[in-house]
Amino acid sequence: MAVFSLSDAYEYDVAATAATVGMFDGVHEGHRSLVRQLVGIAQSADVRPLVVTFDRHPRQVLGKIDNSFGLLCDSAERIRRLQQLGDIDIAVMPFSREMASLSACRFLVQLLVPRLHVRHLLMGYDNQFGSRTDNDFERLPLVAEQQGVVLHRDKPLLIDGKPVSSTRVRHAVCDGDMALAERLLGCPFAVGGIVERGRHDGTRIGFPTANISLDGSGIIHPAFGVYAVEAMVEGVRWRGIANFGQAPTYGVSRPLMEVHLFGFDGSLYGQRISVALRKRLRSIALFSSPEVLRRQIERDKQDAIAFFRDEQ
Repeated sequence: MAVFSLSDAYEYDVAATAATVGMFDGVHEGHRSLVRQLVGIAQSADVRPLVVTFDRHPRQVLGKIDNSFGLLCDSAERIRRLQQLGDIDIAVMPFSREMASLSACRFLVQLLVPRLHVRHLLMGYDNQFGSRTDNDFERLPLVAEQQGVVLHRDKPLLIDGKPVSSTRVRHAVCDGDMALAERLLGCPFAVGGIVERGRHDGTRIGFPTANISLDGSGIIHPAFGVYAVEAMVEGVRWRGIANFGQAPTYGVSRPLMEVHLFGFDGSLYGQRISVALRKRLRSIALFSSPEVLRRQIERDKQDAIAFFRDEQ
């Protein structure tokens, strides 16, 4: 297995490949099915399987990020998940405006064939690549044939009768439907960040929290609410509850992920932790006093414990 950045100096020393191209945001079950098909094609053709992806989402380069869009995982996690899919090579292309200007046929002729030695190209069921302003995607089958490249098109993976897609996962996350998001992803949706010092409001009512800001992470924000969560701390899995959103009882409007881990007694300040959101327990609410809030958090804790017990 090789993971490499396709910089100008890199020489990919492989005679021939079967490749698929995409962002693979989240590496969801549809992506995993696609890569399994790619491996099968490569084995049949006796070539190397190659996943071609990008260092940044095209929207991040082209300035098309807005409140309705966010990534499902960061770049490092995306590559880690791809690596788990078997003996495949992974080419990470630095995405730029210059690359965005390449049409599909030019992308094939200038990059995929000469530099990555592509002989089989597997397209996702809804996959298109190349410039939208210089769009020659319809000519791709003819140009591929001229280049000696065999095109393959996969079929969508259906869950609940609908194709799995990154957009569908995002909708589930934004709706707080973590069970559906987990089924589509093949793993729980998680957010991560550096634990920062907070106001100690949770500590004063008996529920100390690790506070994580998601600002600037690029990861999609889940629906505001209280969640049953799991977090890995120094290789140990801890279960707990988390509040994501504002803290109206304390007059706080900045969205934060405030995580309380059951039984954890230690400091996490300055550490980067990843928090898997397993179930949304309730929406954010304004409470009349810290004591009323404390009683509700105790109920949230019991609801989370019941959730984890029921799935065992």
